[in-house]
Amino acid sequence: NLSITVKKNYLYLSFAIKILRDNLGKPFFEFDSNLQKVIDDFGITRSHVSLSDESEYALAFVILEK
Repeated sequence: NLSITVKKNYLYLSFAIKILRDNLGKPFFEFDSNLQKVIDDFGITRSHVSLSDESEYALAFVILEK
């Protein structure tokens, strides 16, 4: 789980993102309802994530499509 807090004009919004794997091991996002509303408002229809890690580092590459 990844939790993100955004401060905007003294309003704090907290979002939760889960990265899960499908039957074939492909990673995908699961967004909480607050973040899903923001994504819908921006017109995002698809998301893609690629994960990579080494002993000391981790990397996530994300593409959001309209």
